[in-house]
Amino acid sequence: MLALSDFAVFHIFLLLPALARNLRFDPRIASSQVQDGFQHKVVTELPLQRDTFSPEPLTKRDGTKYVFMHHTRKLVLDFYLNVAHFWCTRRYPYVYNNWLSDVQQISTMGVDAVALNIGSDTWQWDRVVDAYNAAAASGTGLKMFISFDYTSFVCDNGYATTNWTNYFAKYPAQFAVNGKPMISTYGGGYDCLGVANWKTVKANTNGYLMPFFWDSENTFKTDWAFLDSWYCWGCAWPQGDWDKNTTDDQYYIQQLGAGRYATTVSGWFFTHLSSKNFYLRGDDWLIINRWDELFQLRDQLTFVEMVTWNDYGESDYSGPFEGAQPAGTYWAQNYPHTAWISLSKYYITAYKTGAYPTITQDVVYWWSRPHPALATATGDSLGRPNGYNWADDYLWAAAFCSSTCTVTLTLGSSTQTFSNLAYGVNKLKLPLAVGTVGIKMVKGSTTVINASPTGFSVVATPSQYNYNVFVGAETATIAVTGTSSSILTSTTSSTSATATSSSTLFTSVGCVAEGTTGTRRALTGANYTNSAMTPAKCQSFCASYTYAGTEYSTQCYCGNSITNNGATGSVVASSNCNSKCGGDSSQSCGGSYYLNLYSKSGSSSSSTTSIASITSSTSSSKSTTSTSISTSPSTTKSSTSTTSTSSTSPSASASFSYVGCVAEGTTGTRRALTGANYTASSMTPAKCQTFCAGYVYSGTEYR
Repeated sequence: MLALSDFAVFHIFLLLPALARNLRFDPRIASSQVQDGFQHKVVTELPLQRDTFSPEPLTKRDGTKYVFMHHTRKLVLDFYLNVAHFWCTRRYPYVYNNWLSDVQQISTMGVDAVALNIGSDTWQWDRVVDAYNAAAASGTGLKMFISFDYTSFVCDNGYATTNWTNYFAKYPAQFAVNGKPMISTYGGGYDCLGVANWKTVKANTNGYLMPFFWDSENTFKTDWAFLDSWYCWGCAWPQGDWDKNTTDDQYYIQQLGAGRYATTVSGWFFTHLSSKNFYLRGDDWLIINRWDELFQLRDQLTFVEMVTWNDYGESDYSGPFEGAQPAGTYWAQNYPHTAWISLSKYYITAYKTGAYPTITQDVVYWWSRPHPALATATGDSLGRPNGYNWADDYLWAAAFCSSTCTVTLTLGSSTQTFSNLAYGVNKLKLPLAVGTVGIKMVKGSTTVINASPTGFSVVATPSQYNYNVFVGAETATIAVTGTSSSILTSTTSSTSATATSSSTLFTSVGCVAEGTTGTRRALTGANYTNSAMTPAKCQSFCASYTYAGTEYSTQCYCGNSITNNGATGSVVASSNCNSKCGGDSSQSCGGSYYLNLYSKSGSSSSSTTSIASITSSTSSSKSTTSTSISTSPSTTKSSTSTTSTSSTSPSASASFSYVGCVAEGTTGTRRALTGANYTASSMTPAKCQTFCAGYVYSGTEYR
């Protein structure tokens, strides 16, 4: 084991579907299980003496970051379920040299260890030996550890888990934390080993436990308090028609406590089988935005898992396409994702060090689906996947500019030029159209990229549905010297926007609730990301707009009006805007889905509406009002509110004005109202208003 200051861990799975009954097994087998109608042999006794090694000590220090990469591809022996539902077997050797090649590729990402997920099949033992030996011989410093997949691995009293862990802990490539061999899982909680057996495993291995157990919510501080960590598998993707956010991360951080939560990051998800046919939203630069979210959360995280290296069946791979695929999975072949390897390296470095690295190479990353979301396939009996209508018809791109550049994207008849993009990562999108892709980057009068990628085109009518993406990267062949003082990302939809140096004076509106995407956002004009963001810089970017708003330390949004839908656009407590500015830690730059909002001097915020103030006047009639937002951050009522003194007694007969139906958050400070709360089986608006007589607002929810 190796002493490291920062870690990224690449999570590789060796899990295969369980073996058919006609295969031979070796003497290490002591029992069997029946699954899917077949007998599956399981390893419950392992040789205790093979090669012996003394791993180097590894010390986990404060601030250490780990990044796991999940690997689910069938590496050695694949079993495919054919149309007639019979298991057939084919051999695809994945031996020492394959491992050595993988180790060398993986290490270029800045990854520090590989997590090997194993099932019950006996051939896996020798392949794990190959992996450990290849890592040690590679000279890369890459390490290994085992992750047990209990959908296949034996559910016993923990004996097999203990034996595997203790045996491979001796190898020089073993990854450990503070001398404890890392143990990861997929499943194996209440449904398998259970609490008591896991305590025994930990005691007998001195292991560092970071499992993924499902159905464990609300038990992390009781039954599972002895776990060192726990990771959230599904948190890599949005689970509905919205952009990925950190609501689920915050939920589990609260559940687990500081330092115990691990989460995931991915670029895409699509699968199209009769057993599972669905799409999870990868639009709006999921892989980039998710990394940026994790960068903001890094002080609360220890582990991040990249999902995945080569799960072609679910389209979330980033490694090269190799070997045959399970029957029916056609959508990954000829759809490379390897460009995401170098893109992810940039963000892995940022996550590990706490600073985005300097961009010295001009490159445009791009990805696109091969047909419109609403296309009708001519020969696909399964039909569109669930979630197909969540997909947006765009080509997505990220221009990494080492200095000011102009990028032109072309897809068939759709073309757009994004002028004067600043140094940094510039997120761009182009409406989908039938045809092939063109990528051009110009610096000054020099064209540094002029590419017409081959192997991909968009069609209007596919023969089969494919909601996977083709991912490419076009790199500059000519170096052009340029300078820039900051990392800037400009996101546009139909026109490019250029930040100016205007010193237009803005005044503070306050902390404003923000939507999740598109028209749900409070400000829907241009938007920027800058690692050195400050309110002044954002206001400069938005000089041609009426409003400017900073969000989540590095983001800036502009607009001429404020969206109001009952939640978005509402002035909330300033404590919600708790992100320090990337360019000045003494200032606040919004929060997670909260804006520090500013308006130009002399402009009236009455051009848009917010949640109306609720008066405390003596009028008993209900009225629907919509008034302007106060320009004072400390003012919670609008300028038209009438104030009076209310009794704090629960029996007070305070009078409230009706505002309307307001969108509600999920928990804690995300809720619309964060004061007292009450539950009564006979709740009425009047009763709620009586309970809240000492407050300005009251609201009833869920009966």
